[in-house]
Amino acid sequence: MSGASKIKPTTLWALERITALCLIPLGVWFVLHLPRFQSLSHEGFMSWCKEPLHLALLAAFLIIASLHARLGLDNVIEDYVSHQRYRRHAKWLSSLVINGSLSMALLALGSMTLGKAS
Repeated sequence: MSGASKIKPTTLWALERITALCLIPLGVWFVLHLPRFQSLSHEGFMSWCKEPLHLALLAAFLIIASLHARLGLDNVIEDYVSHQRYRRHAKWLSSLVINGSLSMALLALGSMTLGKAS
């Protein structure tokens, strides 16, 4: 079914904690930059995103937050969806939504930073 279901529960537990720990400094970094976004023009925001450190940290934040959300949602589905078939469909749907959202976010970020200036 999914790759996460083949991983040992203890490994999943550790991965959840590792992603949570990684999100603490990344989340603080992001929250500290939020007030700056309000005063930036579109060009200023694009320039901010093109800085290598900001680009790397923002991409890391998106990837790690998506992984953390996927692991957590899979846990909730395992705990509260008792019927195997519904559980399988719920995990598939959550995976589709989370992976699709991450893909769109990374494509948008790549388009903003690597694409032509408008």
